[in-house]
This record gives sequence, C-alpha cells and structure tokens, in this order.
Amino acid sequence: MPAPRPWLTPLLVAACATAPPADEGGQSPEVEADAATGAEKDATAGPGDGGRTSDAADVGAGGTGGAGTGGAGAAGRDAGGGTGFVAPEVTRLGGAATTGACVASPPGEGVDRLVDGDPTTKFLARMNAPWAVIDVGGPYRLSHYALVSANDFPERDPARWVLEGSNDAVAWQPLDVQVGQRFAARFERREFDAGFAAFHRWFRFRMENAGGGTTQLAELELYGTSVFDVPARAAPSAPAGLRAVAVSRRALELSWTDTSADEVVFRIERAYDGGHFAAIGYVPADELRFTVAGLEPGMPAGYRVVAENVAGASAPSEIVVAAPLPALAGSPRGAAREYREGDFSLTVTDDAPERTRPDTRARIIESFFDAYPRMVADFNPDAPRAVALRFDPDYDGVAEAQGDHIRVSSNYLAGAPDDIDVIVHEAFHVVQAYTAPGTPGWATEGLADYARRAYGTRNNGACWTMQRYEPGHEYTDGYGVTARFFLWLTAAHGAELMQALDATLRQGAYDDGFWLARTGRPLEALWAAYAADPDQPPVSYE
Repeated sequence: MPAPRPWLTPLLVAACATAPPADEGGQSPEVEADAATGAEKDATAGPGDGGRTSDAADVGAGGTGGAGTGGAGAAGRDAGGGTGFVAPEVTRLGGAATTGACVASPPGEGVDRLVDGDPTTKFLARMNAPWAVIDVGGPYRLSHYALVSANDFPERDPARWVLEGSNDAVAWQPLDVQVGQRFAARFERREFDAGFAAFHRWFRFRMENAGGGTTQLAELELYGTSVFDVPARAAPSAPAGLRAVAVSRRALELSWTDTSADEVVFRIERAYDGGHFAAIGYVPADELRFTVAGLEPGMPAGYRVVAENVAGASAPSEIVVAAPLPALAGSPRGAAREYREGDFSLTVTDDAPERTRPDTRARIIESFFDAYPRMVADFNPDAPRAVALRFDPDYDGVAEAQGDHIRVSSNYLAGAPDDIDVIVHEAFHVVQAYTAPGTPGWATEGLADYARRAYGTRNNGACWTMQRYEPGHEYTDGYGVTARFFLWLTAAHGAELMQALDATLRQGAYDDGFWLARTGRPLEALWAAYAADPDQPPVSYE
C-alpha cells in the first residue's frame, strides 16, 4: 500500500471531513480479479454466433496488436475542431494485456503474447480457467473479436469463454458468451460478433480449456470504433461542483455538475502523488456519478473529472481529495485482538505474526466481516455472533473450523497471501453448525465452496476455481466439483434450493429423497443431466 502523500493532508480535511458513511459495498482492488463486490455478475448468453473461421494466412489482418498501439477514432477526433468530421471506422484495438499474479506461465509465454500481433507466439497458463484483461487506452464500442489457436495440444484450446467489458476494470458486463467450441486446426483464426451499443475501455477474456490443467491461446484480436462519433466544433467546458463521499472501506462515490451540452463522455482521473493523474473510469454524458471501487481502506487520493467530445477534452474540474472508510481497528484482548462491526465480533490470535503478511491478515478480517453477516442472514440467523480466528504455524493443513473457532495455517498463507477467501469457506462451516451423525461430507464441503464462490471477495485474484465436470467426477467428490453442480442446480431451481439443503442438513433430516421432493428428479438423474450439459459458460468468481 503506498504511503499517504504530504500534499493530501490539508486538502483531505477540507474535502472529506463532512462525508457521511454509508452502507458497505466495496470491491476488490486488482484489475485481474474480481470485483469483489456485493453484486454477483454471472455471465449470461451473449449476442455472438458460432464463430467464423478464416485461413491461417489471414491472421493479424486489420492492424497490429500489443501494448502501445493506436486505437480507432483518432482521425475523426482530429478533424472535429470546426474543419469537418470523419466518422471513425472499425479497426483493431491495440492495448496492453495483464492477468493475475497467481497465473503461472513459462518464460516467453506470458499474457503479453496474447496481443502481440504474432500468431506464432502464445499465452500459456498452467490452469484450466485463466483470464486476461486488455486495456485499449480509451472508450471504444466493440464490433467483433477473433481468436487464433496455438501451435500444439488441442486439448489446451479454449472450449468455452466469456468476453466482458468494463469502464473501471472492477465491474464487468458480459459482451459475448461461447460454449462447446472446438478449433479444427492449429493457427486457426475464428471471428465472433460482439456488437454492443455501450462503450468500454477495459476488456476481460475468461476462458476454460477443453481438458487438462493447461490453457493456451495464440492471439486475441479486438475490433471496434471510437465512442467519439458525434460532430462537435469545440471541446466541452469543464465539469463543476465535484464532490466525494466515502461509501465503504473500499469505495467512494463521486458526483459533479454538467456545464456543457455536447460532451460524449466524462473521464474520471486519480492521482496519488499530487500531479500524475491517470484515467480510472468513464461514464456517458447523461451520468453525473461514478463509484470508485477497489480502493485501500483509508487511503486518500486526488480526483478530478474531464469532459470529452470529438473536438477534444475540457479543462479538468477542481480536484477533490478523499479517502474511503478506514480499516477496522481492533481492541487488545490479552494476546489476541478483537474486531467488531454491528452485532458481530472476530477475536484474532496470530501465533506467528512474522509469517503472516499484515495486508493478508487485514484483508482476511475484512473478508470475514463482508461475508459472514450476509451468510448468517441468508442461511442460519441463529449462528454465533462471536467467532475466534487463529493463525497457526503448527497446523499442517490449510484451514479448519470447529464450532465457533477457525484455524488457518500461517505457513499456507505465507505461500498463498492472496487466498483471503479461505476464511469464507471456513466461516460458512460455522454457519452450518451441523451436529447430526452421518451428515454427508460431500454436501457439507460442496456447500462451503458454493458459499465461497457466492460471498468471497478475492477468488479470481487467488486463482481459486470450482472444477468443471470431467469424466470420472462424481457429486460425492465434494468441494469444487460438488459446488459447481450445486451452482448448476440453482440456475433452474434458485438459490433457495441450497438454503433448503443447508437447513435440512442442520436439522439432521437429510436423505437423498430431498432432491426428488425439491426438484422432481432423483439425485442420480440430476447429476447425469449436469454431466451431459455442454452449455455451461465459465463461472464468474467475483
């Protein structure tokens, strides 16, 4: 976390002293991860067709890729200052690609190869469900995209994927979904329609391969047009009256007054150093609010807003300095520290503080208070309000829960510092409170992973996934295998099915007849239908 800058101190008091707190709703900070947010954004069927193939010789046509290449619309904007207007044409969008720090790639096969314009290189990830985020440098409307298969091992090709767009690299909107895809040859180029009226600056490609634990793709090509497609003779005037309100530990809401009638977008900018402002988001001309998400608790920064049209950019608004709500502050309780929020408390003991990164510990505590009260409300209002958490260097597992006590391995966290949502899985065991003998373990652990996916705040950033169905899997495998089956069931029967299952297990009244009574089909028939269903897009873990 960067240290607060001295220039912010006097401005912060004036800008934020009266900002009222609001409901919790922050989002995860990393571009590659998640919007760990209160809002789940599952991919739904998009506008794409089954794809159009072209010969390998056509790969790369329509422009060059890679970081730093120019995008569409420059000619239209340059001609807009009263001398004429040229509507932007569809062109290949250049950009820089990033992915999560947890995504492992061999040397020379990193995510940058995905947009380098060279089909003989590739992005290879040693996982079955990787993703890439492409920053195209400004707001564009996507028209279509193309994929190029890599040089070997067809089972590593993407078989299903979701292309998403964003204007803050935190909250994502599905643009196209494809399932059941197969590449017929190596270096095959396939195009897919993705015409979308909204504009985006960041695009995320989430994919799952055809089999195994490695995924590869030679090229991802994006094509679109500039958002600046309305003639204007002069740049708009500067926005005014900028205000900032802290709404959570990881989010601010900005609002401003429009002083012009011909802007196309508002560009939101931020600076941590007092001078270097960078774009962090965009909204269309009819929106005068923007939620800045993914912040560090209590970290101040300067914000300003710029209006843009085809003729250029306005002067920036005034600078407002603001910070989200501060991190939770605990109170000493002997060797432990107690944290409280609302009706809930978490008493934390760290037996090896030198091994646990402070930011990891702080994010785990925050994740607990984000997820646990909601899980209690949704599944078991009688669950304990006071929970104890111990970081234990002598525990040789990952984590466990017994009653209202949770134990997490300090050694595990030292090697996986971003896996903060392990606390969500274990906290759900506290919610479950199953005591009946013979409670099926596969259902217990499947529900806990189902809850982690639904309530976690950093799942993507930790490369945590629920395994897609593969031959040989059984619903009794538990954990991610069972959890993904449960997620599939809720698509047809609603989340209430999982709440009913949890309640039945807690009452000690479960048998396999539960499924026939609730869904009209026996458990084995439900599993067979799930295994035979090819139309399952990659799961969002945000």
